[in-house]
Amino acid sequence: MHKKIIISCMSLIALAVFAIAPAMASAAPTLKEGGTTLATGTNVVGTLNTGTNAILTARNSSGTDVGTVTCTASTLTGSVHTNNTTNGIEVTLETVSYTGAEAGGKCASTIPFSGPIAVDVENLHYCLKSSVFGSGTVQGSACTAAPARNKFTLTGSINCTYESEAAGGISGTYAAEDGTEATLIKSTNQKFNFVAGSGLCPAKGEFTATYRLETDGNTNSVTIANT
Repeated sequence: MHKKIIISCMSLIALAVFAIAPAMASAAPTLKEGGTTLATGTNVVGTLNTGTNAILTARNSSGTDVGTVTCTASTLTGSVHTNNTTNGIEVTLETVSYTGAEAGGKCASTIPFSGPIAVDVENLHYCLKSSVFGSGTVQGSACTAAPARNKFTLTGSINCTYESEAAGGISGTYAAEDGTEATLIKSTNQKFNFVAGSGLCPAKGEFTATYRLETDGNTNSVTIANT
């Protein structure tokens, strides 16, 4: 009889723990500026972190490095679509640009036969999303649409079009520099596959860049808060 009572009590405790767990779950991350949560519709700008470049490492079908495309500047512009502790962050990216130190603002390239490269990001709008603090995605479609691959074309002496290997777009990470808020979004070695263009184009590419967000017209960093 005592054993039955003990087992019943343990079962009730277990049920209580499961019932409480959703309420104890961490809230979704939010975008803030100076401690204030950004309102829906707020314009934001993303630029490369100081002293860094956006780099595409090209690889052949065997995975061997065959050259790089290096862009010294990149700018993302868009607006806040969602920003709350229930659903997390969604930012509509309306423009994505890459420029470099070569003539005409083209990016430097060591890919054979390519020459300096212009980068054209296709199928915008994109959506930067994060529902769990520390990680997120940039899907190749609008925030209101189903996730899709990212796509870009490299235009130089040869033209090469690539799509993200992941069907839902590329991913990124961020970490709280002070324990509660992050300012840098890092996308590292995100894989792309060649889909159209010259037979001289590399079969694959891996994209790496680190961005910092600001509100349009301001120099104060937008932080990602672990609320």
